Amino acid sequence: MHVGLGWDPIQSGQTVDWDLSAFGLNGSGKLVEDGFFVYFNNPLSPDQAIVSMGDERSGGNSAGGDDETIAVDLARIFSMGWLGTQAFACVGR
Repeated sequence: MHVGLGWDPIQSGQTVDWDLSAFGLNGSGKLVEDGFFVYFNNPLSPDQAIVSMGDERSGGNSAGGDDETIAVDLARIFSMGWLGTQAFACVGR
């Protein structure tokens, strides 16, 4: 799964630096460990299930798409037992 964030500065030539981040949480909603806070300066979780694809510092470079993306390997997360038994139970395809 990929989670993306895209933005365009209002004024031409202006830069806007937003940062996309992800947290690897256990079944109690707590951070598994510090390494599971994934962002531009820590782009890979210890188990490699969450990956930041880079830091876009200006915005508007995506031609209408995402400027920053984080990839999440759901199969790896479920196999690690991070989530409770009802995770994603209410989510359709």
